[in-house]
Amino acid sequence: MNETHPCTVAIDHFKISHDNFGLYCLDEVVTVSARDASDLVIGNFTQTVVLNTGTGRGTWSLVSGAGTFSDATPDDGIATYTYAASDAGTAQFALTYREGATPINISATLQSNSAIVDDDTEGLLDWAASGFIITGSPVSNPPPNPINQPINTQTAGTNFPIYLTAYGQTPTDPQCGVIESYTGTHALNWWVDYQNPTAGTLVPTIDGSAIANSEAASTPQNVNFVNGQAQLLVKYKDVGQIQLNVKDITTYAGVGHELRGASNPFVVRPADLQVTVSGNPAAADENGPVFRRAGEPFTVTVTALDAEGSITPSFGLENTPEVPRVRSSQLVAPVGGRNGSVAGQLTNGTALVRTGPGVFTATNVAFDEVGIIRLQADIQDGDYLGTGNVLGTESGNVGRFIPHRFVVTDNTPTLRNAQSPWTCSFSYQDQVIGFASGQNPQLTITAVNASGQPTLNYGGLFWKL
Repeated sequence: MNETHPCTVAIDHFKISHDNFGLYCLDEVVTVSARDASDLVIGNFTQTVVLNTGTGRGTWSLVSGAGTFSDATPDDGIATYTYAASDAGTAQFALTYREGATPINISATLQSNSAIVDDDTEGLLDWAASGFIITGSPVSNPPPNPINQPINTQTAGTNFPIYLTAYGQTPTDPQCGVIESYTGTHALNWWVDYQNPTAGTLVPTIDGSAIANSEAASTPQNVNFVNGQAQLLVKYKDVGQIQLNVKDITTYAGVGHELRGASNPFVVRPADLQVTVSGNPAAADENGPVFRRAGEPFTVTVTALDAEGSITPSFGLENTPEVPRVRSSQLVAPVGGRNGSVAGQLTNGTALVRTGPGVFTATNVAFDEVGIIRLQADIQDGDYLGTGNVLGTESGNVGRFIPHRFVVTDNTPTLRNAQSPWTCSFSYQDQVIGFASGQNPQLTITAVNASGQPTLNYGGLFWKL
């Protein structure tokens, strides 16, 4: 009988995500994921989490998730959710917080073990009657509640739009919605929060102007609003998870206090993982120059780049560092040969180490066959900060690779009895003798790699040195 039993990964903590700024009249979207000790989402998590605002106020509802949700007592700040396997370890909730203490620190606790809680990296959630909403798509007017239009995953070095909306209640209009009187040019302060990694050397630009890396360092930048809404272009030439923050330090007359807001935390990925091979002659065919013997080490460098070809220095500095790997993406020649003894796998293709900002190198990579190949890099665990794999551009030709050496073996030939014209177990001097049938002397020459395994591609046009 064949049985399968999926492995259960132990939960280490929960991770909470929100935008740190809530409006009393608008539901706040909160994402909660179950994580292992390496901070990776547990895809088959099916246990129960307890959500708590910590203030005794607030009502929860389920935004996305196929599990069992319960908010037994409205406006007590507590709810439970049992994850379904189809949730893949992540669920979204909406928090209605019409009044109460601010800021709040939302907690997520495993119901069956109160020692397992969230890692508290999300920060506090501050509440106000009005503020800014930063979204990845335009907000309709009137808008939905909750507004769940996050900035999605982006690519380093590319422009992407964000939408800024003045939203909430005002002294003259208690109706929650877009503050249409907030129009014209306003001087706003912008800054970035580095979340993963928690520090950086580059900052995003908004409409071409660099923003600050802290609230204290932020300076005003003019933004033009039309009936409470504005569109801007953002570019970030680095990678990681970041959050954009904005405030109007003036006391806007229509509101009576400064307006603040923040985007959802979002990931910016490398545009490319570029592979270079030291000393590679880039042979075009079997007549090209020799690069290495099969299984002989060579040096490979992988560089994380943005869409404009600049290095992304934060790659590899993530809280759990991301590391590239390099593989043989194709066997260029010989046609019909094998792409290594294990298809596409290079010896030490996962042995790259960070040697500079955004740069990884391995000095002991090897290809254990004969021929010409191309290389390609991707993320070693197949997932960049929960957004999937990053597949680099394929390199040019690498090679030519030849056999590491030749192994010569002989057989043990057997003499036959003398037979002319009689048969006996001896022969006379000068009598013609020979070898038994099929037992003639024989030498076998085998082309092998550094491990002594035959190089099967050594034949045809590549049967040469």
